[in-house]
Amino acid sequence: MKGDASDSDGFFDKGILKAMESDHVSSNTQEVKVIGNGHCHLTENCRRVKGVWFCFGGGGSYSGYGKIGFDRRFRIYDISDFGETIRTYKRTEQDGFQDSVIDNVVLVGKGART
Repeated sequence: MKGDASDSDGFFDKGILKAMESDHVSSNTQEVKVIGNGHCHLTENCRRVKGVWFCFGGGGSYSGYGKIGFDRRFRIYDISDFGETIRTYKRTEQDGFQDSVIDNVVLVGKGART
């Protein structure tokens, strides 16, 4: 994946992927399902790595980065069913005033991408 560090301390494989949903020995369900990254400039997509979704916020700042034709946007997470359903979408600010919802997707739970 573009942007990978050349060296890894193993945190993802030894920490994130090993965190299970329950302390019971028989539980084999990953606890971590989605990781949100709020600052990666204009990166705005969600991608799955080893069963964990990584979602990027995508240009929500009024500060020194942006691109002509790329409206500011904020990623929203809607967590329901006691954490069993996770949906995400982005709100954009088109032309500085019109609010729109884009890229509405269920990541975890009924109706999720496979």
